[in-house]
Amino acid sequence: MMELQVIDKRNILNHEVTTYGDLENPLFLAKDVANWIGHSNHRAMINMVDEDEKVKAIIPVSNNYGVQNESTWFLTEDGLYEVLMQSRKPIAKDFKKKVKKLLKDLRLGSDPYKNMSKELQAIFMIDRRTVEMDTRLSKLENTMTIDYSQQEELRMTANRTVVEMLDGKGSQAYKKFKNRVFQDLWRSYKRQFRVNSYKNTAVKDYEEAINYIENWKPDEVIAYAISGLNNQASFA
Repeated sequence: MMELQVIDKRNILNHEVTTYGDLENPLFLAKDVANWIGHSNHRAMINMVDEDEKVKAIIPVSNNYGVQNESTWFLTEDGLYEVLMQSRKPIAKDFKKKVKKLLKDLRLGSDPYKNMSKELQAIFMIDRRTVEMDTRLSKLENTMTIDYSQQEELRMTANRTVVEMLDGKGSQAYKKFKNRVFQDLWRSYKRQFRVNSYKNTAVKDYEEAINYIENWKPDEVIAYAISGLNNQASFA
């Protein structure tokens, strides 16, 4: 025996109308339906419909012992309409109109393309899938890290930047300050991109990372020391 979920609950004609199951196969508690139309015996009402228009299912019910699961009768959508059509109460006709509108609104809400032509449905479906694909790609870009070739490009860009900054590998500044400058560059880089290694740079940040390294400058103290040492070498 199945256990049902509530998919909608609202007030209709001063009665609480709870829809169970799913939008393809909505179900309505027989006791509730009897109450809507003032039927004194819901069991007799259930017997008015065919076997395939009713179903027994489990729902949680509050009582003196707390909340307990209870097996009870439900009407299918067809079963509900059958009961409402057979009823002589004026409210039954109004309920039928309201419930039909309720289910139509719920279904359109879950499938806004339902009443469109097949051609329009296809166009909107393609557009929706394109948006979903773009969203997935954006998520991948935000979480994916650069590959080996991109890591190497960052490393070589850093090497070029530092070598040029120190006036070549043969300079005194390069021999004395290369380790310090490389450390400062990568420390600054990791702060900028919030990573523990340049190898963990996000794909989406790759172009910005290249630009950052190419334009990186050391602090004034080390820059002054580099300039001073290179100037001394040029006069030697």
